[in-house]
Amino acid sequence: MKKITLVLAMLVPVALVSGCRGSHHGELDLARVDKRVTEHLDDFLDDAKASDAQRARLLAIKNRLLPEGGALATSQRQVQREIATQLASERPDPARLHALVDQQIDALRAFAHKSVDGAVEAHGTLTPEQRKPVTRKLQRFASR
Repeated sequence: MKKITLVLAMLVPVALVSGCRGSHHGELDLARVDKRVTEHLDDFLDDAKASDAQRARLLAIKNRLLPEGGALATSQRQVQREIATQLASERPDPARLHALVDQQIDALRAFAHKSVDGAVEAHGTLTPEQRKPVTRKLQRFASR
């Protein structure tokens, strides 16, 4: 259970940081991320021989998490830009830099908790037998 929960919790965030950026100044291409995450999810569900109802439930979880994950990835780029601007100035504002870090960590923590909740929900959607091939695939993925 730990491995499937961990990988499902990380599926959206990993896709968001795995190079799914558009051609416009490195901005996130959410449609491309959505397609990539859906392909991975479909692959897992094919291995698990998931029913249409199970697929619908798991896709709903993905659809619920993806927009927030995309917003988090976009805000990360904005924070990086502001940090660079601060550090390029004559007098960087340490309080502002710390606030930026705290804000981003809090947002990431909140999203990570929602992702774990989604993974637990996904776990409960699959039978123990269905989780076996998915777990094997996740173990290969995690050992890369």
